[in-house]
Amino acid sequence: MHQLRISRRFEAHASKEKGISLIEALVSLVILALGVLGLLGLQMRNMVDNQSASSRVAAARFAEELFEKVRANPANTLNAANPLAAGQWNWLSSYALTWGSSPTASTNCSTTFCTGAQKALWDLDNWSKAVSAGIPGGSAFVTNNARQLVVIIGWRANEGKEAVDNTGYTSPFAVSIPGVTTPTACGTTHICYAAYGQP
Repeated sequence: MHQLRISRRFEAHASKEKGISLIEALVSLVILALGVLGLLGLQMRNMVDNQSASSRVAAARFAEELFEKVRANPANTLNAANPLAAGQWNWLSSYALTWGSSPTASTNCSTTFCTGAQKALWDLDNWSKAVSAGIPGGSAFVTNNARQLVVIIGWRANEGKEAVDNTGYTSPFAVSIPGVTTPTACGTTHICYAAYGQP
């Protein structure tokens, strides 16, 4: 009889330990799940940051590519004796591109000799398509400011979502260039990269 009581006490104590072990295991699983979710969040943020850095590098490359195309344009014949002469930079206006547009060149300058204006349209046609294809959600704006060519390339601000959702987005990097009306998308719905200078 005495031995039976000891056995029942031992069984009761053992079942309590089993219950505590189960609770400890559940708490451990919850802590592990929270840690994994935190790591997934960091990974997602890292992916968005990498995409943004990749877009910036691509935008810089595309801007430099357009400057090279402008330098190769046959209209680029400056008066070396007087580089500041009025009117000799007017041909830069052939490279005007409004935000979100894509011009269509009527002449294929890779097979036909083109004038400066035809070459500019051909360059913009191919270049704007390359920007759209090379940067997800990419768009471009090109204008001239006196003797300078201004190139602005932008991409969607909220890269972490599939749908375009920029609610509440405000960028500390709004583009401001003296004498140029920049696209309103820069700093509101798009992150923009700007490059300007004499070709």
